[in-house]
Amino acid sequence: MPGCPGKPASPLNPGRPGRPSSPRWPGNPGRPASPLGPFNPGRPSRPGNPGRPGVPVNISVFCPYPPSFIVDL
Repeated sequence: MPGCPGKPASPLNPGRPGRPSSPRWPGNPGRPASPLGPFNPGRPSRPGNPGRPGVPVNISVFCPYPPSFIVDL
């Protein structure tokens, strides 16, 4: 039996916004090249922590009623 269709997100609660990237971790700065020789190049900077995408709300994964029982209110 297929599951019930998910309810659309409520306009009052459209979803949890993503977490912005952390300003305290902008990235690892590159290490400068070693002056002893060209065999130790600088390490490139690592990007910061990206924001987490928003999470949608009101998604029903399982419900006990058959799909024919659902009536749009």
